[in-house]
Amino acid sequence: MQRQPSNHIFLWLLLCNFIASPLTQAIENNYLPQKNLTKTTIKVVTETYPPYQFLNENGKLVGCSVDIVNALFKLTKDDLNIQIMPWARAYITALNTKNTLIFSMVRNHIREDKFIWIGTIMEDINYFWGLKRKYGQTKLTRTEVKQGVTAVSRASSNDQLLSDLNNFKLQRVTNINQAVYMLINNRVDFIVDTKIGLQKRFKKIGYDFLKVVPVLTMSELNHKISFAMNINSDPKIVVRYQHAYQQLINSGKIAKILAQCL
Repeated sequence: MQRQPSNHIFLWLLLCNFIASPLTQAIENNYLPQKNLTKTTIKVVTETYPPYQFLNENGKLVGCSVDIVNALFKLTKDDLNIQIMPWARAYITALNTKNTLIFSMVRNHIREDKFIWIGTIMEDINYFWGLKRKYGQTKLTRTEVKQGVTAVSRASSNDQLLSDLNNFKLQRVTNINQAVYMLINNRVDFIVDTKIGLQKRFKKIGYDFLKVVPVLTMSELNHKISFAMNINSDPKIVVRYQHAYQQLINSGKIAKILAQCL
């Protein structure tokens, strides 16, 4: 006759099984979905930066990053209210305000320890652009570019990195659209932007993109475009957004958005 396990052995086996279960691990990792989770107020700031975020003909904010942030907040269940402002103000706001999300931001060595990084969108290649009638198809050296004046958006990654490299003559502007006007009117010699970004700016302003040519690219200016949060943000909120962003990557949602957008 087979003996039945005693009650205390049975309870011990049951407890071991529960501790090792996926449900328990989910609770320990705070990844268990919470249906009644209280909505959190997350301040979201950005600038117009095509093709990632820009105003369409109806004045609505659209673009790759806008689609990603909408998908992100759909997962976190928080209310989304994006505030559009000049980049310098958006940067300072995210730098100094707890629980603030900023996009789309270049992740460079100057910013690395100043923010908490939520997720990467993609890597961009920046060029120095000049007027075709002045430079034709000529490629310039760094030394030659340093002899001219380059317009950059204030507090942008390009501003920070070129300032860090020294000897570049910089004209700081509120946004790159101002830099485009200055270039066309011979008030500066160069501007720095990505090809697709500058194409969209020229199209919106009504200028012929064929009037400018890339004259130099620098590896130091090419970094990953990312989502980031204020360094003092609530750790639970940070983990929740990092996990939700990873879910978007794993599901292929971000790749799909970028394929449609770019």
